[in-house]
Amino acid sequence: RSGDPARQARRDGNEKRFHLVESRSKVGKFSRLLAPGPVGACVSQMNKPASSPTQAYRNLIAGYTEAIRASDFKANIAFLFVAFMMGSVLWNYTSFPSYLSVQLVLVPFLIVYFLLFMVLLPRYPKRGAKGFRVARNLTPADFDYLAETADDVEQLKLTCAVLSDILWWKTQFIRVGLLLAIVCVALTMVLLLYVSLT
Repeated sequence: RSGDPARQARRDGNEKRFHLVESRSKVGKFSRLLAPGPVGACVSQMNKPASSPTQAYRNLIAGYTEAIRASDFKANIAFLFVAFMMGSVLWNYTSFPSYLSVQLVLVPFLIVYFLLFMVLLPRYPKRGAKGFRVARNLTPADFDYLAETADDVEQLKLTCAVLSDILWWKTQFIRVGLLLAIVCVALTMVLLLYVSLT
């Protein structure tokens, strides 16, 4: 029993410390809730390094380049699709009506092929030839200009304009080609249905 007061004193001290720590944690949570958000956001924005003025143009150039690659990939897939359709039509050509000549049947497919070839045709506009050289027997000295124009905003704007022009033509050709391919699919289905019924 002689040890009971000491044990009780230690227990009371532990409870006081526990209540003190708990009250501090509540105060900390309350202060974080009352802290204004925009101030922290402003501080984080002030700590961010200033972005390069040419970064927006470089991102746009990367977007144009990726879109051009995607259009070329779509054109290659359309080539295979149209080839399968044309093969099925030619295979059953002898069962078609007599007034349908082989030239007339192949005209839509040939137009689609022409449009897809125009999508894949390399284009190097003259207005961007100075910054994008394509020629034989070029030497390393021919590319010294890159060190001077790497961060030139006007040169980056010109590159964006050239890539936009290339992407516009590719988009128009592949759009018309795919629409005509859809028409060819409908005609092929009608002709194959005619063959199966006759």
